[in-house]
Amino acid sequence: MGDLKDQLLKSGLISEARAKKLAHSETSRRKKLGKAGVSRERDLAVDARRAREEARRRADRQRAARDRSEEEIAEERNRLRQILQPFFASKPWRGRRRFHFVARDGKKILFLEVSDDASKKLERGEFAICEIPNLTPSAASPEGWTLVPREKVSTIREVDPDAILFFNSAPR
Repeated sequence: MGDLKDQLLKSGLISEARAKKLAHSETSRRKKLGKAGVSRERDLAVDARRAREEARRRADRQRAARDRSEEEIAEERNRLRQILQPFFASKPWRGRRRFHFVARDGKKILFLEVSDDASKKLERGEFAICEIPNLTPSAASPEGWTLVPREKVSTIREVDPDAILFFNSAPR
């Protein structure tokens, strides 16, 4: 297939007379511009194409970086969930005493119902309250948090420091 004019003629989108008129106007436009003008126009078109390609490559790199970071976040959440799973599954610390702490956003005061012994251990810094990833906890359903022993706090901080909602690092 030839150029665009031939394709438009074959498909019947333009008439023969209109095609000749367009070709004539394009030729006269080029003569007016001269060699320097046509060359400059071609250079501008090439620069515009390069700019579009560069913008597309930049967008692709940003998308790839965002995808990588989302994958890394998901991987960290899974690691954290694996660390916390044994403590989340068994809840020997459950009781009738409310222990209040601040949520991750820093705006809500939440609570866990813990035993007297667990409450004392929280106060002494033997336990920490951690948020379990991929769950949306609320005060009505505190299943999004669990108590973990002091020994696991440093491991959890390496993965996600914000997951530790309460830890008395300087026990009284």
